[in-house]
Amino acid sequence: QLLFDSQLWLALWISNQALLIGFTAALVVGVPLGFALGTLRRTAAWVDPYLHLLLVVPTTALIPVIFILSGPGLATRALVVCVFATPIIIQCARTAVAQVDMRLVDLARAFCATRVQIWRRIIVPAALPGVLVGIRLGLTRAVEGMIVVEILLVAVGVGGLLLEYQGQFQAAHVYGLVVVVMI
Repeated sequence: QLLFDSQLWLALWISNQALLIGFTAALVVGVPLGFALGTLRRTAAWVDPYLHLLLVVPTTALIPVIFILSGPGLATRALVVCVFATPIIIQCARTAVAQVDMRLVDLARAFCATRVQIWRRIIVPAALPGVLVGIRLGLTRAVEGMIVVEILLVAVGVGGLLLEYQGQFQAAHVYGLVVVVMI
């Protein structure tokens, strides 16, 4: 019944705008930064405490700060989605690059491979599975951020619909919406 309700599709449209913008920003920032931290050890040592802090601190606690800095609207929701997803994407990309077999890189250097060739032919393909894991985990966190910001601050989209169904004691609709989000 919920699938044939236009209210659900409008809520998904509103929520997925923030998800698309925020997750794209997380990818654009997270993957290159993870690659850089995986290769630049001194920079990684400087950034490590902040990255680990973002990974362990409940990201939900940062939502009011983001809201105060950027106000209500799509930009705030997209920024929250980005903040939820970026640290895990950075960490997975960084770990993937750091675990590339250096013997392959040394072998390529012995055959006079350029830096671009080493990255294109060895490092990126070897790190790709780890980066894809980071993207998958980051997407999970991004969806979590999308729902949390809509429930806590801006009652729109799927979070707003969830609050509405919950307020009207429509348990079947709440469970149905949860299943739709999980799918």
